[in-house]
Amino acid sequence: MKDPGNPRLIDGVEPSSDVRPVDLLAGIAMVLRGACFLGVFILFCVGAYYTIIVFGRLGSLVADPRSAGESVDAIAEIIGADKLTFVAGPGDPVEPGRLVAFICLLLCYALWAYIPIQLIATCGKVLLYGLRRKNKKAPGDAKNDASR
Repeated sequence: MKDPGNPRLIDGVEPSSDVRPVDLLAGIAMVLRGACFLGVFILFCVGAYYTIIVFGRLGSLVADPRSAGESVDAIAEIIGADKLTFVAGPGDPVEPGRLVAFICLLLCYALWAYIPIQLIATCGKVLLYGLRRKNKKAPGDAKNDASR
């Protein structure tokens, strides 16, 4: 029978000391942690998508090098490649404008590939760090050392 004088009894059974009421701040922290993980996972997926696009474009450039002609022409116009000349010997002008434009294009592709790869790496580290068990202690933790 239920003892009406003891408010700690729940259906005639006293709760164990391990049962604690849900803390509001802990619940909010869990929701915010989940939202942050979702955001990081979305960034991870966006980085993976753009990495696939970049390497697809680089693959098409390797398969058909003439496809880079329009991009090289656009960069050559931006940097003023027709004005890039120097004299290599007596009376022999060298015009490396299109070569410089092509190198600039390759540097743009390298930067374009580097950014999503680093985004994937950083998001992966954050996801792995956040998915570790919360109660797992580090080897140098003071609480671990005191219990030995």
